[in-house]
Amino acid sequence: MLTPADPGPNYSKLADEYALKHAEGFYVEVEKMEDDQVQAPPKIDLLESAAKSTRDDAYNIITAHALFGTFKRLFADLILSFQDRDKSLSIFQSLSHDIDKAFNVIAIELGFMYDLLYTKASVIYTPWGLISRGITTSLTCLVLVIFSVSDKRKYSKKVDVYLTFLLLAVAIILEIYAALLLLFSDQSKRWLIEHERTTMVDFINRYSTIMVKVPRWSNYMTKYSITCFCLKEKPGHKILRLFHLDKLREKHRYKTSEKVPDILKKSIFEHVREKYRQFEKQGTNTSIRDLYAQPQQ
Repeated sequence: MLTPADPGPNYSKLADEYALKHAEGFYVEVEKMEDDQVQAPPKIDLLESAAKSTRDDAYNIITAHALFGTFKRLFADLILSFQDRDKSLSIFQSLSHDIDKAFNVIAIELGFMYDLLYTKASVIYTPWGLISRGITTSLTCLVLVIFSVSDKRKYSKKVDVYLTFLLLAVAIILEIYAALLLLFSDQSKRWLIEHERTTMVDFINRYSTIMVKVPRWSNYMTKYSITCFCLKEKPGHKILRLFHLDKLREKHRYKTSEKVPDILKKSIFEHVREKYRQFEKQGTNTSIRDLYAQPQQ
C-alpha cells in the first residue's frame, strides 16, 4: 500500500558535487530557480482513448484511482511529495469546471478507500482471489449435483431434503450475486479500462443499472444532535442495560440522515475552486494548508 517516504533534496550530496566539480577546474555556481520556472509535469495518462469510448464514467474511474493512489498515504500519516502535489493539482484543474464530475470522482475514490480499509477487495481482486472464488462456487454446485442424484429414501423426513435443497440453492444464488457485484464494481471497470477492454466496459455500463443497481453514494449525510442528546430522556430500559446495549441505543437514537442539497455541494465546490485560484495566483511556493486557514473573503 505504501511507498517509501520522500526524503526531499539531498543538500549534502549537492555540496559534495559542487566542491568536486570546482576542484576539477569547472566553473560552477548555484542558481536559485523559482517553481514557476520549472516545467510543469506532464498530465497523468488517463487513457483518453478508452474514456472516449465509454463516456465520462471511464475518465472518472481512472482519475479517482490516480487520486486514490496518491492520497491513501495520508491515512498512514505520510507526507506527500512535490510531484504528488503537482499531479493532484493537474487532476483538479481538469475537474474544476464540472461540479457533478468532481463529486462523482470523489465518490469513486472513497469507494476504493473503503474497499481497502474495510473489505477484502485487495485479496478478491487478485488472480488467486478469483481462482478461490471459482473453486468455492464450483464445489457448491458439485454438492448440489451429487445430492440431487443421490438416494433420498434413506432420509426419514422429506423436510430435511427440501431444506438441504433450499440451502444449496440460496448459497448458489448468493455466489451468483457476489459474482455480479464483482463484475460490475469500479475495480473491475478500472482493470478493463486499463487493458483497453472497452467493449466489455460498455456492456457493463449498459446492464449494471438494470441487474445490480448499487449507488456509489447514498447522497445522504448523517448528523448527531447534541441538543437532543442533552435534553431528551435517555433510554433507561433495564433489559438494555443488562445486555450493555444502552450506549448503543443512545448512539443511534439521536442520529438522523439528511439529504445533501445541491446548494451545499455548489458552495463547497466554489470554496475549493476559489482557494485553487488563490494558489495559482500566489505561486506554487504557497502552503496549501496556510491558504485554507485564511478566512473566506
